[in-house]
Amino acid sequence: MGDQEFYWDWLKHEDNLFTSRENFFLVVESGFLAGFIAVSSSDTLQLNSDLYMVASIVGLLVSMICFFVSLKQIYTTEKEIKSKLRLTDKR
Repeated sequence: MGDQEFYWDWLKHEDNLFTSRENFFLVVESGFLAGFIAVSSSDTLQLNSDLYMVASIVGLLVSMICFFVSLKQIYTTEKEIKSKLRLTDKR
């Protein structure tokens, strides 16, 4: 296997990781939304406000973590792989 094939396979693997991570994020955020809706339909006011706050904070934290991990992957890992792939391209 040549260098070009190695970097191309690595880039495809990183793309697959990115897609899997984004799908996991969508599932987790959907769960938070479902929990938020379930809590809003209950009758206890104090419990609702506490759960609203917890669900909101955890949802924001998960969103921020996913955002920064995605940025790191795009601007460091993929950029490095693409530059090495360009160096091995013989065209």
